[in-house]
Amino acid sequence: MTCPHCGASVYENDVKCPYCDSFLETGNNAYTRRPVGGPGQFTMNGPDQVNAALVVVSILIPIFGVIFGAISLGGGHPKSGKVYLILGLAAIFVFPCLMFVIPLCFALFAEIFKAFQ
Repeated sequence: MTCPHCGASVYENDVKCPYCDSFLETGNNAYTRRPVGGPGQFTMNGPDQVNAALVVVSILIPIFGVIFGAISLGGGHPKSGKVYLILGLAAIFVFPCLMFVIPLCFALFAEIFKAFQ
């Protein structure tokens, strides 16, 4: 059979895809997974797909990206969880750097422009 998330060939009895680490929705194991730990753990139902709206929110409000990523990873959706987490962390570190570098570049170009006049 093929994984519905990444298209890789997997065995019929596999619960998780060995390539994309997503849960497989086949016959006996479709959404019947239960948490191994205590009552505080959970699993998310549905396919492991990245939501475009959550991607935008993860970039614009990075702390939500980190939170969505942690929830998705903990709920058994590694593909979407990794995307939200990486985007949230990148937005936390990249945007402040850009807010410093862009004005610095404008100031540098203004000084160079003045030197040639």
